[in-house]
Amino acid sequence: SGIYDFQVRAVNSLGSNVQDVSLSVADFGNWDYSLSFTTDFNGSTPIEEWNMVVRLSDDNSTGPGAKGFRYSQCSSNGGDLRFIDKDGQELSFEIANWNTAAGMLLFSQSLSGQEAVDKGLAWKCVPQDRLVDEAFSFTENIRDLPKELLLRTKQTLREAGGTNNHDDIVNLETAQQVWSINQPYAQTALANMIDKISSRKKAP
Repeated sequence: SGIYDFQVRAVNSLGSNVQDVSLSVADFGNWDYSLSFTTDFNGSTPIEEWNMVVRLSDDNSTGPGAKGFRYSQCSSNGGDLRFIDKDGQELSFEIANWNTAAGMLLFSQSLSGQEAVDKGLAWKCVPQDRLVDEAFSFTENIRDLPKELLLRTKQTLREAGGTNNHDDIVNLETAQQVWSINQPYAQTALANMIDKISSRKKAP
């Protein structure tokens, strides 16, 4: 894999010419899993350079060719996901929403604690006898947050999970961040943070 630069020289009776060529090569030989699928487009005129929404889940009902997809075979947040056309050309794409939790909740799939951590669905996996203590320790940081903030956070996560449009998700999150930063508790938290940083800078 890599980018290779070289020159191509052509010569005929009229003269010669040299052209610089840059070739990008990707090797997917180490990929353990692949999934072939086609679209359900049935128009008579070929479409070029168009954006296609691809919905994937462990369930087989998310669209043409989705049968066989497994989140467990992907890295966290889909970092190793690739799309290749029939000629082997890598296609550009953008992940609008990587929501394994919603898919597993909807389709009632069970996971072990460590599997949930590996998928990014849980913070950490702890022994059974430490579960209650760890849970209380984890919630100490959020138990004093305003109720409205917690409700808005949950609602934002629900709404973001219901769209695959990047702009919609950004606009949704931006609006909530603007609301949050203008709340009195946020202003107080920022002031305390600034004071703390200033104190560190003044320390010998």
